[in-house]
Amino acid sequence: LEGIAKGVPPDRVSAVAGALVGRLGEAGALLEASRSLGLPPPADRDGAFLDLAHALGNGLDRAAFESLAGEAKRAGGKAEDAVAAASALGALARRGVPAGEAAALGRALVSAPRRAREVGPAFDAWRAHGGTDVAGFLSETERRVRGGGSFSDLDRDPRGQAGREAGEPRGPQGGEGRRGRHP
Repeated sequence: LEGIAKGVPPDRVSAVAGALVGRLGEAGALLEASRSLGLPPPADRDGAFLDLAHALGNGLDRAAFESLAGEAKRAGGKAEDAVAAASALGALARRGVPAGEAAALGRALVSAPRRAREVGPAFDAWRAHGGTDVAGFLSETERRVRGGGSFSDLDRDPRGQAGREAGEPRGPQGGEGRRGRHP
């Protein structure tokens, strides 16, 4: 009704409302499907429901969430772990990164769901500082999620190659925190 009051044509308001109802229905069905996989239900079902609907609205598809739920099951996780990873993939999808390209990162985030909310802002900072190699960003971000590394210097590493140059040492003896040879 707010849209109509602002002069938006009723057919447009109806289309948007219909799409929202569809996403909400799909989010509910996906949460139920994750339960049928044997995943414990989310502690905050309403929050998970809304987060998943938002991810779907950002471009995450059903198959991507089902894959994340399957990963959560294999990892002994919970439905909210899959939802957290789905939120991150949705945030990337909104920024033009197809969920299929970010699938490996999504699987890593299922095991580290608290890291999921860092991904969108890290991508924005990386892109703002000249990042262009999306595959490199995704690979480096996945490596850092799995290894517990920080995202703090991804924005200064536009090619996603921090500490990954051939022959460059890693770890405390000189490789940790280095940005490689790239500006």
